[in-house]
Amino acid sequence: MAKPWLPEYEAGIYASAVHQESAQIASMVFEKAIDVGDNVVYVAVGKSLPNLRELVSLLKELDYKVELHLVDADPEVCADRAVKRLHSEGRFVDPAYVLYEVGTRPRNNLEILLDENCCDEFEKHTN
Repeated sequence: MAKPWLPEYEAGIYASAVHQESAQIASMVFEKAIDVGDNVVYVAVGKSLPNLRELVSLLKELDYKVELHLVDADPEVCADRAVKRLHSEGRFVDPAYVLYEVGTRPRNNLEILLDENCCDEFEKHTN
């Protein structure tokens, strides 16, 4: 969520180029929030099962109620939307990343987490 405030973002053209820096900023804000016990909403693509497990485990250890929400769409639809967003908003996310690196991993990973009974609530939203 910090990307638009980074000068290199260039109104979205270099969104992927500032991903790492944006992620570091988001991580610092998240850590401060849980240090003081704030309620948090953590937005993630969900393509990395180990990262999701680590996050859920940390929150459970800190006695947080963990609710997982999946906003689901087929990868082909997401890739098409990425191209349309480039034309309408100027924000570039490589459709190959959407199709081949993300794919159905978020859906699959959340199904695994549900099978592991690691969350308190779950909702799936089809988009």
